[in-house]
Amino acid sequence: MKAVKKGKKNTKKPSDRILISRVKDGNKLAFKQLHSRYHQAILKYLYRLIKDYQIAEDLAQETFILVYKNIDKYKPVGKVSSWIYRIAQNLARNTMRRGTNKNLVLLSTPITSKSEQMELSELISDTSPSVFKRISAREFRVAVRRAIDKILPKYRNAFLMCKIQGLSYEETARVLNCSSTNVGARLNRARKMIQQMVKPDEYL
Repeated sequence: MKAVKKGKKNTKKPSDRILISRVKDGNKLAFKQLHSRYHQAILKYLYRLIKDYQIAEDLAQETFILVYKNIDKYKPVGKVSSWIYRIAQNLARNTMRRGTNKNLVLLSTPITSKSEQMELSELISDTSPSVFKRISAREFRVAVRRAIDKILPKYRNAFLMCKIQGLSYEETARVLNCSSTNVGARLNRARKMIQQMVKPDEYL
């Protein structure tokens, strides 16, 4: 008698749009999954804009409250992530306009993202890798973060979304309400401004 083969469990995670559809139907578990999928990324993004962790946490929470309240308004045109980032960005912009930003920069916070570490290296692409290894990592990291804080918001936003958060040009364009070409131009401008302020040979 042949053994009956057990079917493989479907471990594929539901797409964002499927989760959105389930949330619209009142599925609270689907919302928890959506929250779990994007909360840390949104918190990190808001922290880099606001520079105050407590305020960033509050805004991240408010972001997902608005996501839940406005779930029926979501239209499946762009990516769900772009829609969530746009809500977070609007909240951050309103907060900064009200002057509630305490302007605290936690420069000692370590970089844990590999993509972010690579980006620091790319900022000095005209320098050989061996030179980068000799640079004081922490001092250079602090200098880069300070430089990012100093550039104009529209350039900083493009840089943070594309190079730190890992969003595509198209996703960033939807959040910033501009063209993909414009995102590329802003990103290039941001990189040049940072490179002008941060000189690698000063940290050898």
